[in-house]
Amino acid sequence: MKTVNIIPPKNWNQLDLHQWHIIQSLQGKYTSRESYLAKAFVLLCGLKPLPYAERWREVLSSFPIVGQWVRCTGRQVYGRSGDVLLWRQYYQISRDRVWIADEDIRAFTKGVEWLAKERILTHNPVRTVTIGDKMYHSPKRRLSDLTWERYNLAKAALELYDKSKNILLLHHFVAALYGIDEADITKIPGAVSEFEISLMTFYWDGCHYDLAKSFPHLFKTAEKKDENKKQADYLKSETEITVFISKQSFSKPDEVRGMNVRDAFEYLEQQMTETELHRKELNRVKAIRHH
Repeated sequence: MKTVNIIPPKNWNQLDLHQWHIIQSLQGKYTSRESYLAKAFVLLCGLKPLPYAERWREVLSSFPIVGQWVRCTGRQVYGRSGDVLLWRQYYQISRDRVWIADEDIRAFTKGVEWLAKERILTHNPVRTVTIGDKMYHSPKRRLSDLTWERYNLAKAALELYDKSKNILLLHHFVAALYGIDEADITKIPGAVSEFEISLMTFYWDGCHYDLAKSFPHLFKTAEKKDENKKQADYLKSETEITVFISKQSFSKPDEVRGMNVRDAFEYLEQQMTETELHRKELNRVKAIRHH
């Protein structure tokens, strides 16, 4: 039996935009986790089930009248395990054609079990947005080349959208994320689908999940009686924070707005860390005096 290399994506970040559409098309169609993973594996790997194992049958099937009498041979029983019949399917992958047993497909699905887990993206599958003759590019992995100014514009737009559900604010979020010219913002609905915008927000949230690991003081949640209320955002005032960073980095505010967002976070995290250490030291001194 001919063998071919079948390598599925290893995580959410390896899915391209076409594969994301495949995953979207499968949502809600399978009650069984195993069936969902098996179908996802087949489609993501580009495996196409073929109804005919012989090419001459495939040719005959295309003829009127004759085609209805051609027996399908692309799926067959090839053995038995106790009382259970063993089935295999004939597939095409790229230019190759190969038989693959159903139990092999089920075994292969272990490589895509991450599809049943939380979606965390640090790589944007919507790499570009084209409006007219202009092509706008997404920030790189983990927002690594996003400027402080664009970060704050995108963040503000998304937070306001969460409160108001005004779709126009989502367009401003996209504009800030991709650096889209103001004159082109009204053209975003014709250039970007709702599904693509949802992927952009997945990417944004995934990057913040990652940023929280690198900058824990900036993104931590306070423990309060009301668990639904989060600590007041340290980044609540872009202007005040920009002035603070400019003092810390000996830069002008305009230069800070063009600063890489991760560099800006470094200054803020350092300040938050020093503030926490100072608070702990004060508490230690107070405890000593109390005793």
